[in-house]
Amino acid sequence: MKPKTWKPKPMQPPSPQLKPLGLAVALAAAGAFTADAAYARPEVAAAERGDLALVPYYTVRGEWVTGLHIVNTSAHTQVVKLRFRRATDGMNALDFNLVMAPRDVYAGFLSDNASGAIAWTSPDTTCTVPATRGKRLEMPAIYRAGAESGTIEIIAMGAPADERQPIARAARPAPPAAGSSVSTAAAPASMPLDCAAVRSNFFADGAGTAAGATTRPGVESNLTTWQAASSAAAIEAGGRNTYVDSGDVLKVSYFIRDNATGIEFGDNAVHVSGFLAEAAITNQQYGVLSGDLNGLDFPDLNGGVPLARGPGAGAPGAAIRRGRFEALRASDALGVNRILNEWSANPANGVEMDWVLTLPGQYTMLNLPRYAAALAAGRAGVPTLGGAGRPRPNPRCPRVSTPAPTSTPTSTPTRAAAECDYRDMPVELAFTAYNREAFRGQAASGTLVPGPQPPAVSVKTYLPKVANVITFGGRRAALGASDAEVSAARGQPYGWVSARLKSVDDELRVCDWDFAQDRSAGFGAAAGEALQGALVCSSVTGAVPVIGFAAWSRRVAANPAASYGRIVEHSYERPRAPGTVFRDPLKDGGQGPQMVVLPTGNFRMGAPATEAGRFSDEGPVRAVTIGKRIAMGRYEVTFADYDRFVNAADYAEFVARFVAESGRTRPANDDDGWGRGARPVINVNWNEARAYASWLSAQTGKAYRLPSEAEWEYAARAGTTTAYSFGDSIACAQASYARFPSSSCNGGRDNALARTVAAGSFAANAFGLFDMHGNVWEWVEDCWHDNYEGAPTDGSAWTSACTSTSSAVVRGGSWASSPRNLRAAFRLRVSPSGRSSSVGIRLVQDLNP
Repeated sequence: MKPKTWKPKPMQPPSPQLKPLGLAVALAAAGAFTADAAYARPEVAAAERGDLALVPYYTVRGEWVTGLHIVNTSAHTQVVKLRFRRATDGMNALDFNLVMAPRDVYAGFLSDNASGAIAWTSPDTTCTVPATRGKRLEMPAIYRAGAESGTIEIIAMGAPADERQPIARAARPAPPAAGSSVSTAAAPASMPLDCAAVRSNFFADGAGTAAGATTRPGVESNLTTWQAASSAAAIEAGGRNTYVDSGDVLKVSYFIRDNATGIEFGDNAVHVSGFLAEAAITNQQYGVLSGDLNGLDFPDLNGGVPLARGPGAGAPGAAIRRGRFEALRASDALGVNRILNEWSANPANGVEMDWVLTLPGQYTMLNLPRYAAALAAGRAGVPTLGGAGRPRPNPRCPRVSTPAPTSTPTSTPTRAAAECDYRDMPVELAFTAYNREAFRGQAASGTLVPGPQPPAVSVKTYLPKVANVITFGGRRAALGASDAEVSAARGQPYGWVSARLKSVDDELRVCDWDFAQDRSAGFGAAAGEALQGALVCSSVTGAVPVIGFAAWSRRVAANPAASYGRIVEHSYERPRAPGTVFRDPLKDGGQGPQMVVLPTGNFRMGAPATEAGRFSDEGPVRAVTIGKRIAMGRYEVTFADYDRFVNAADYAEFVARFVAESGRTRPANDDDGWGRGARPVINVNWNEARAYASWLSAQTGKAYRLPSEAEWEYAARAGTTTAYSFGDSIACAQASYARFPSSSCNGGRDNALARTVAAGSFAANAFGLFDMHGNVWEWVEDCWHDNYEGAPTDGSAWTSACTSTSSAVVRGGSWASSPRNLRAAFRLRVSPSGRSSSVGIRLVQDLNP
């Protein structure tokens, strides 16, 4: 094999090394993300700078090498975690720390050799933890298999509180020798003052005295380390270091080069700003499988240090900042519904193009001790695809949806006791390929070239790995490997692709430890076993997190030196964030009703026995999960919205699908003479409401429908547990309802509203929805049941045991209702064919996962 090379800078001499790299098995948290003023949501940084940088792909296959340039753009010393995760499953194949001086640049490359060893090589003088040997840090054997390619995480762990602290002094270049005539600007790269002293900060269990003397060097907490006394005479290197949040200081770029051909790709990393909000300093001596939750596995893509101390706090856990992976899955971060980019499979021009699609953070969705045990037993880290793209069961680490081994085909499936896989993987990818254009001949002078050709074929494939290379048309891979192949009759060998992504399984979870347990049995296997029982895996929401690019190369056979490559970043369609208000365009040129994206979540449905005015059909109270992403009408459907449907040419056609009296035309005076426009539509029955939802779906290409009872109550409560979304009582200024003489409104002049009011006349609830209490009753999809015994708990409509004569359900109360009937839990049974001046419509839309 040809030796792999990289143009070096002068290298520091070998330094004493810490204990060998630990197992580096990263573990992640299940705790829900809580936003506050000091801890904002992370987001992809448009300024290409952040405290987290993600490199979508590295490879050392064949003659490939992957290089990095990491820039500390700040005037402060920075502790940085550099971690390589293998492509198969994201297990930590190699990690180490950098301690970068102000304005420092650190560069190096990853390669393999003829014996299969993979190593990071850098001639740089920046202090590494542990020390390099012969300019190299070799990848440990534990997760080396499958690590020829993968993805890279670079995380800013923290900065010394000021540059006078020992670690900052030791990490800075030594000053020029006295009497030197060489200017600082022209001086060659110089050595840090004392990297051995720097590394002493990263042993486990550091401790000092009140006087500041070091009794044991190493990490005391995420905010404090103790540095050993240095042999360097130029500084007083021993003592206590305290750390603060780094801020968005990292600027990272990468290259991937084939030494056999000279073709090279390169780009910026994906930078995420605001990922951490406090220092996350950890030791580089032990990992979680040794029983240490302050070790080298953290920080990871679920956040900082589990046993964190907040600024000024004296006890662990005062400011635990986990749950970040859920925030990364959001639409303003890495969550993706659809990917768009060009494709090419045109060997006639020497063109090759691959797509790279990487799913960062999937390791946070594993019960890692069980998963590690499965790997030790010889189970592959990459899912084996079975029917419909689902993974085949792994008896040592089944997916959450895998039936227990004791289940028989005739029995009810139960959860497998050893379940440990809650990942998005494998991800279903549905490709729709387009040609560049339909026109294929020479255009006559002065004519226009036709536009894109409609897709001939849509193709589904599955992404089985964390880092995937996708090839097109059976051509040779530009990156030398292929994990998935897309072939379709496209007519031309180039064009563009729209690819929709979704998780194959619905039950997605993130796992983390009981933070109270640390070093419970000392270090070693016993301590790791003690932590396993404390691992908790909880539901996670958001879209599939994706980063990646298209690698495009052109090989010029007649002149290899002219061959070249480039990276084309993917474009993304991201899910709308909760609280987003939107309107879908209609085919007739108008717009649909205003919709609001609701958050997913859990709630207690029904009225507790202690709630005043409760009826027996409002129970029993039960936990319900709204796990599907939906948007709900911001307002009750208005006449302005509904009249567009009634006046449409295909109105009778849609009504005929739902209403027995097909061809019904709008009755005279259906607004009862109160006015149209912004007032809620009235005098529509259940089937007509469903017909309107069907028409709206056809007009927009989106999935509109009536809400289920559970969805309606979840939206009405908007996170509250009181009788109304605004409390346990109701006032005249909060809703439109029957106001009896005992409740004086407007000085007694408005005690009885005998008609509807314009939609949105009262304040919205916390989800941004208006008139969930009062104005008009709203149809839901469920048929009537006398109570909630046996009702679904997944938010779906309860339609079992419904007949043609079953009663329908309306919710929310109206202008004619007493306050008791406006409660969030109140239910009313009505005839589905009935029409009333107090009953209207509110719709929901099913959103993409």
